[in-house]
Amino acid sequence: MTLLEMASNFASSVAQWAKAGAPVVTEEQFKQRADICNRCEFFDPAAFGGRGRCTKCGCSTYKLFLATSKCPIEKWERVV
Repeated sequence: MTLLEMASNFASSVAQWAKAGAPVVTEEQFKQRADICNRCEFFDPAAFGGRGRCTKCGCSTYKLFLATSKCPIEKWERVV
């Protein structure tokens, strides 16, 4: 996944999130999503300066805050 593809995917997720009113997940929901990602075979915890990134879809941990986001490989769902 190229940096341009990752940026495009993230921009699309943020646009959808903003259109929905910018809902964020609770701290508990964020922790649940992060735990799932941290155990995923595609997660690289060293990427993005130690914040982590999925090598399969390019998602960073920032996307975990967006209630309108879901895991593209179906490991976790949207909250809203």
